Amino acid sequence: MAGSVIIAIISGSSIEAVESALGNSNNSSYLDILRILTAMNQIGAFIAGSWLFLKIAGPVNHSGLLFRPFPTYLWLAVPVAMLAAGPTIDLLVMFNKWIIPEGSALEAYLAPMEKTAEEVTHSLLAVDDWPPLFFNLLFIGVLPAVGEEIAFRGILQPLIARAGKNIHLGIWLSAFIFSAYHLQFYGFLPRMVMAAFFGYLVIWTGSLWPAVLAHATNNVWAVLAYYYQGEEPHHLWGEDLPSLWILSAGIIVFLSALFFIRRDSVWKTLRSRYMKDGIPEEVPGSPEKEAF
Repeated sequence: MAGSVIIAIISGSSIEAVESALGNSNNSSYLDILRILTAMNQIGAFIAGSWLFLKIAGPVNHSGLLFRPFPTYLWLAVPVAMLAAGPTIDLLVMFNKWIIPEGSALEAYLAPMEKTAEEVTHSLLAVDDWPPLFFNLLFIGVLPAVGEEIAFRGILQPLIARAGKNIHLGIWLSAFIFSAYHLQFYGFLPRMVMAAFFGYLVIWTGSLWPAVLAHATNNVWAVLAYYYQGEEPHHLWGEDLPSLWILSAGIIVFLSALFFIRRDSVWKTLRSRYMKDGIPEEVPGSPEKEAF
């Protein structure tokens, strides 16, 4: 409703006209309004909302917000790990569908929500020109990676970890909440696993940037897959599972990239400050290695 009011003020239209356009995908203004709402949601709810929260609560209590430099080789290792994990993610998508029984009450409840979400996603991603593609790369690919990582890995994850006195609890519970927030339950499991990986990237590297990079890699790949293939990445295989050799190759490349990502883990030196409401102003240049 608030978004409709703002759009009505900016465009000089009535609130009723804006909401009517949103309720009709055939309306000529539908996609424009949907894109504006998408941008407003990312900038307002996540980036501005997180900034306001940190201003009120105080950054000293949220040391997960670690926009620090990280080793140069991670600029390559992190995207490679995300892309190599693609076949495994596809497998998790298929498994996620299997655990929602056909004809069950759970399917009757979730399927309409999934269909609506897919229709909105398809409307936004199914573009055939550069200006809307640029919009999608920015507001669906990059900006959500920044805003959502600040909110979920920068704020929520350390809060849960400290409350439960367990970093793994913080990572996995914030990943669960992150996946639930998207309200697309046929992709709930792979999204949660990816979010947990983002969480571990933060504590291994001592920076939020690698998680942002991994998240943006996933989003940008989805945008480009839609632009060039007309399908989301996990639909590229159709109804079949990835072949065994593709799955195996992806796992090998992912584990190799993971080795480089974790080899200089700063968690052992970061842990006491991260878990005790303090901001680690410096991450030592030659950190002790941590065994997870």
